[in-house]
Amino acid sequence: MAGLGKKPATSKPAGLEDMIRTAKKPATTGKAATTTSRAAGMASKPTLRSPSVVVRVRPLAATGGHSAEGKPVYKRLAKWDEGSIVLEDNVDDYGTGRMTGSSRPQVFTFAKEILGTEATQASVYDAAASNLVKSFANDGFNVLLFAYGQTGTGKTHTIFGHESSWQDVAHEQAGLFPRAVVSVFDELGSRSGATAFVMTASAMEFYMCQCTDLLDDNRPCLIGDDHAPLGLCFVPIDRPESAIEFMATVRRNRTARSTLMNRAGAGHAGSSRSHCALILTLRQLDRRSGACLRTTLTVLDMAGAERPSSTGTEHEDGVKAVMAYFQGHEITVGGQGFIVNYELSGLRSGVVLATEQHRKRKPMLNPRPAWPASAAQAADWPRLGPGAA
Repeated sequence: MAGLGKKPATSKPAGLEDMIRTAKKPATTGKAATTTSRAAGMASKPTLRSPSVVVRVRPLAATGGHSAEGKPVYKRLAKWDEGSIVLEDNVDDYGTGRMTGSSRPQVFTFAKEILGTEATQASVYDAAASNLVKSFANDGFNVLLFAYGQTGTGKTHTIFGHESSWQDVAHEQAGLFPRAVVSVFDELGSRSGATAFVMTASAMEFYMCQCTDLLDDNRPCLIGDDHAPLGLCFVPIDRPESAIEFMATVRRNRTARSTLMNRAGAGHAGSSRSHCALILTLRQLDRRSGACLRTTLTVLDMAGAERPSSTGTEHEDGVKAVMAYFQGHEITVGGQGFIVNYELSGLRSGVVLATEQHRKRKPMLNPRPAWPASAAQAADWPRLGPGAA
């Protein structure tokens, strides 16, 4: 999980005028492309805050690819502690014939915090999201928080929560998103006399190199010149419990499928075959001065990287998978996995490029795709039927 932000310097939230007045402060240097940016109405260039990464290690599953009986792969998690993660080559199980490069252990120390298999949903929220949500509600920052990792490692579980929590935002197994909604109401409720606010929620799915509106029967979305989605449907979040119905709609419309690494069953839809963005838009009004502020909190649940051999499928040609999608045909699990890996590779390249540009103090120039050329063209694109996924 990656994101940006830090705890406000004082416990008393700043007023909207203070947020706008300080919007021109110089940016803090960062190590990655994920950013929070200061949103200040008519203010000039936004500022950035340093990114942070939190690692969560999932426990072994009872069955499937993430169980003790799962098929070994080239690398294995050897050990971890509070400050590092160690990966080793799987020499004994994977075979020396497939070995390349050095067999020395790889030690990674970039994570702000590493949470082990006993970590609770509450502890994950405190480590990865709590300060970011406070920056979103109190400090006038736009926030991006995303979960990234191998298929079946618990990204959707972390964001949405366990099935047992889907009807109760205060449940101990509730995910990061419902906890964020509750936190926003707690933060703003403490200064309701000075600030009025309205919060709405939207949701997008990124599937087969396309983006659709999860609140509008997966109709294709258009992307503006500023890379922001155009015309997304939204629902009001007027109380914490509003998040329950919103998330239910998202889960119902999102593309998922049972695989060897993430089996469906008992209310669980299986492996997410798409990336999903949950977007909270917060509008605040200072009752005394009339100053207005708009900020967004985007929680992105990425589809997981995968090997065809691990998910129990054959390698699929990506071009054939895309053609099947546009023709309205069912897409194989292997085809979905190919496109997911391709998109994650593009994300990695984008992060590296943005990081390099940020270090050089140069703008990130990433032209958006030229298609669809019009809303009418987007509406004509074939989409998967309800039973296709």
